[in-house]
Amino acid sequence: MKFKLIYINNRNLLFGIIALSINLALNLFVSPFIVRNLGVEANGYITLANNFVSYASLISVALNSMANRFITLEFVSKNYERANLYYSNVTIGNCIIGAIITIFSIFFTNYISFFLEIPNELIKDIKLLFLITFLTFSITTVTSSWNIATFLTNKLYIQSVRNIQSQFIRAASILILFYFFPIKVSFIAFSSFIAALFSVLFSLYYKKKLTPFLKASFRLFNIKTLKELVGSGIWNSVGQMGVMLLTGLDLLIANIFLGPESMGILALAKVLPTIISQLSSTVTNVFIPQITLYYGDKKMEVMHNYLEKAIALSNFIITIPIALIISLGYNFYSLWVPNQNIRLIFILCLLSLIGTIFSSGTEVLTNIFVLVNKIKINSLNIVFSGIISIIVSFVFVKYTEYGIFAIASVSSIVNVITKIVYTIPFSSKYINISWNYFYIYTFKSILSVILISLSSFLFNNLVFTEKNDWIHFFIKGFAGVIIALIINFIIYRKVLFRRNI
Repeated sequence: MKFKLIYINNRNLLFGIIALSINLALNLFVSPFIVRNLGVEANGYITLANNFVSYASLISVALNSMANRFITLEFVSKNYERANLYYSNVTIGNCIIGAIITIFSIFFTNYISFFLEIPNELIKDIKLLFLITFLTFSITTVTSSWNIATFLTNKLYIQSVRNIQSQFIRAASILILFYFFPIKVSFIAFSSFIAALFSVLFSLYYKKKLTPFLKASFRLFNIKTLKELVGSGIWNSVGQMGVMLLTGLDLLIANIFLGPESMGILALAKVLPTIISQLSSTVTNVFIPQITLYYGDKKMEVMHNYLEKAIALSNFIITIPIALIISLGYNFYSLWVPNQNIRLIFILCLLSLIGTIFSSGTEVLTNIFVLVNKIKINSLNIVFSGIISIIVSFVFVKYTEYGIFAIASVSSIVNVITKIVYTIPFSSKYINISWNYFYIYTFKSILSVILISLSSFLFNNLVFTEKNDWIHFFIKGFAGVIIALIINFIIYRKVLFRRNI
């Protein structure tokens, strides 16, 4: 059992990171290509369109965020009839949400120039970009309940395999469109739409294969169950709104108050911090199914030990790229977008990265509030933090010349305070662990980042002085990874190799 558990988690983690890496490589190729051919503003709208999708997702979060919990706990209890009850209501609810989003997207894209500042030569292309992006989101929302199969069976690697294949399809679509037609930013959205269609068929196949007992039925649909799901998940939706206020409005604020060019620069600066955020989610999601199963089986001591190892492993993995961005980020941007203001972009990147230094491993604790169904206060706390962040950013944008720096940094700083003051102590309390138990991993995260970034910076500047090309950049990166692995092995070895699961 122990070997199987480790094998499953390693497999889930490995495929998750591979999928993320392919997505990273594709985005790193596309962004400078768009900047060179259509300008930095055009590239910013791609990110902004995806941000608008996250705004729309607030509707679906209320229904879907607790679905995995309810269905999994019924599955563990072998109550398959109630599992189907929840599954049916989630599926039908998602169809309703998909229809609402589609109608909204048609209206919004038709009048988009009233909401955003868009150069005249890009209006038609940007309208198409937003419309296709919204339609893609509608399709994935309608079919999202099919993904419960891989969560329920703890085979998240299958989702990662799907993501890997869909990214190759997306990449091929982009290359074909860019080669045969004049370059448009809407091609990026269209390629994602094609990849999404593949993902939908893939998810349907594995849903039928892994969980044939789950079947959506209109006969099982009832308002009471839907209210139960939405009632439990509404605070997740509120919490997601808080996250949106913290991190999801930065490009929109930059567009409205500072203009499309500043928005484009900020979008480039946030590429690497966004990758870290995606990596954190990928690593965290690997552990959630098993934590949920332990909780459902009431194996609390085993869950505590597993949770601590999950935090330590998350720290081990995520602090490495954070530290390498700090030590090599300037070199990266100077090679990636050489004609832009590299100093400004790198400073904005570091400001956006502050929060992850403190919470790289403990991010997994945010799921505890969902697990124990104690999300109301947590969600309100996040919303309050988001409102504070927006107000402070607005003051800086309106009354100082440091607006773009405030947009990049304030949300990170507020997020750090929230995690330290509330998330860590209260999540620990809800699972009967001392409130200050996990603070040591915040300290270890900071220590790892400082030691790795300093060691990597000093080593590479002594060995590779005045050499800045892609070959030397990758050599520096490889050397930095070796240094990081040694440092993190020393810091985390006792927890990671402790025999207690």
